[in-house]
Amino acid sequence: MVDMVDENERIVMRWPAYEGGTQTTVEWTFTPRSHDTTFVTVTNTGFSGDQESTAKQAIAATEGFTLVLAGM
Repeated sequence: MVDMVDENERIVMRWPAYEGGTQTTVEWTFTPRSHDTTFVTVTNTGFSGDQESTAKQAIAATEGFTLVLAGM
């Protein structure tokens, strides 16, 4: 679910967590660069559980966002 859009700057959304049934917050930040290019930063926060569980969720989340960026 998208919570906020700042056109050409960022998108903030909620994303289903991999464990625990909670949602995490994902922020996509778009930074203009030279030669009509854009640097994209994806920050995913709000994982829950113990340290090992949180680390597994964060690592698993990186795979999906990489594919989304490649598809763009």
